[in-house]
Amino acid sequence: MALTLEDQSEIFRVLSLYGHLIDERELDRLGEVYIEGGEYDASSYGLISVPEGLARMVLQLGDNQPIAHLMGIAPVIVESGTDTALVHSKGLGLRADGTVTALTFHDRFDRTALGWRIRHRAAYPRKVAITPSQDQ
Repeated sequence: MALTLEDQSEIFRVLSLYGHLIDERELDRLGEVYIEGGEYDASSYGLISVPEGLARMVLQLGDNQPIAHLMGIAPVIVESGTDTALVHSKGLGLRADGTVTALTFHDRFDRTALGWRIRHRAAYPRKVAITPSQDQ
């Protein structure tokens, strides 16, 4: 079942809100982005429970945390049902020293009584440029 424009708008708002909450350290508001007991799969840190584990990781990173989390191009809804959606999006993490980390996110959303929330987020940092296959 295709999501309504209202559903898509709410999902995009939740994705955008994530960076604001992390950057401003409004970690007590992560329930506006994640379901209770949600998961954040960060390859360099492993599977982290949300909200407690993610809030703890952000605080532990301190100055190593990016100073700005920026959502990239419009997210792509890969699959959806009445109450679930798989969404891929792009983001950038800007650090104080000027370096940038490019990321791809794969988010599993659930519709809850409070609206759309992320159940599982997997973050994939881009380490090298993708080049066309040699055999094409």
